[in-house]
Amino acid sequence: MSIAKRIVKNTAWLYGAEIVGKILQFILIMAIARHYGASTFGQYSFAMTFTLIFSMFVDLGMNSLLIREVAKNKKRAPKYLSNLLFIKFILGILCFIVIFIVINLAEYPMEIRFLVYSFGIYNIFFQILELLKSFFKAYEFMHLDSVIKVSEKIMTTGAALILVALGYSILTVSYAFIVSAFLAILFSLLLIAKKISRFVADIDREFIMKFLKMSVPFAAGLILYTVYFRADVLLINFLKGSVSTGVYSSAFQFVELILFIPLFVSIAVFPLLSHAYSHSRERFWKMYNKLMKALCIAGVPIVVGTLILGDRFILLFFGSEYSDAGRVLKILVVFTFLNFFNQFHNTVMVSMNWEKKLITLMGVVFILNLCLNYFFIPSFSIFGAAYVKVFSEIAYFVGALIIIHPKIDIAALLVLLKTFFVGAVLFVIVMYAAHLNLFFLIFIAALSYALLVLLFKIFSDEDFSLMSEIVRR
Repeated sequence: MSIAKRIVKNTAWLYGAEIVGKILQFILIMAIARHYGASTFGQYSFAMTFTLIFSMFVDLGMNSLLIREVAKNKKRAPKYLSNLLFIKFILGILCFIVIFIVINLAEYPMEIRFLVYSFGIYNIFFQILELLKSFFKAYEFMHLDSVIKVSEKIMTTGAALILVALGYSILTVSYAFIVSAFLAILFSLLLIAKKISRFVADIDREFIMKFLKMSVPFAAGLILYTVYFRADVLLINFLKGSVSTGVYSSAFQFVELILFIPLFVSIAVFPLLSHAYSHSRERFWKMYNKLMKALCIAGVPIVVGTLILGDRFILLFFGSEYSDAGRVLKILVVFTFLNFFNQFHNTVMVSMNWEKKLITLMGVVFILNLCLNYFFIPSFSIFGAAYVKVFSEIAYFVGALIIIHPKIDIAALLVLLKTFFVGAVLFVIVMYAAHLNLFFLIFIAALSYALLVLLFKIFSDEDFSLMSEIVRR
């Protein structure tokens, strides 16, 4: 198989699995939120977020580093397998002990503590599963990675939905997550033994310490971003309780669905940007301008649609109990729009080998975010948390521009202004037709926006050429 065909095949497997996984996850969360109500859904969101943040110390960026190192020398796969599984096992035990101590010191009610224990086990299992899947990525067995990912999501969603329908408690539902992750781990180990390497007990202390040292930059960025992205849920729960946590989390589910767009774009353009920065700075900045424009074009209709229809989205998917989430979603969509560019700027800085500057920026914005949340949430509750997310993302955007200092040409700025004008026209169209059926209105809005983009010639032939190259990648 040619390199081009292999890239297309691998990308299709990965992106397809990611999309299916996101949809299944959204369906399950929607069912939990509607069936149990905002208070219990808030407990679920808190327990999942709390344990997810701690589980980052089980990951420590090792998965990404593993892919790079095994891809370089596949003969060392058995050594990586035995040593990294050992590391994950030890870190997993330590992680659970820390979770147990912290949640008990916080004096949460017993039912929340048990829910945290359960999701703590699940997220530790999930990190072990991600490690095993990294071996498939390193060997370019993307179909196996995708099959495991989708299988685990299908098992979790199917079992959890049955338990929800039968009226079991949210704690019992959490067991479906644990069992599905454990079965996925066993399945992954069997596939690794068959396709890659059998497990060999070869624990090497020097090897482990060297690998952990190499993973520090990966770990720092991962932990900072995860805490920055998730900490508001913990603070809302601590300061305002489970109901507010549930309402806020329901709005944030839409954000998580949308943010796969810049993630996919960043993955696709990283090789292009890295090559261009090394060989042609002129092409690099030209690509930068065009990709910023493309992200703006993709983000504008999302902002417009959510500002007008956010309440209807919440009512349709989560129900009237979450009505305040509509206002939160309208604030968070601004954060989402800015995050389109900030994820791209992360990729730009990595392609320029500016990882230390990137981590410094993350650290500064992380501290700013925590401080603002501490002052805004007590006074403005979930709306304060949403505004803080927007303020933090603005700070991140400005900081990234100061660091990168991009060469933005006048033509690109004019196109951005035209895009915002088209967005304003779309806003009027959607407002005028807001009484129509929601799905028919979305179709009309998408068609209108596409025609406006063509009418105002926002995309040039050169833009289409670059987009085609990205799609091919």
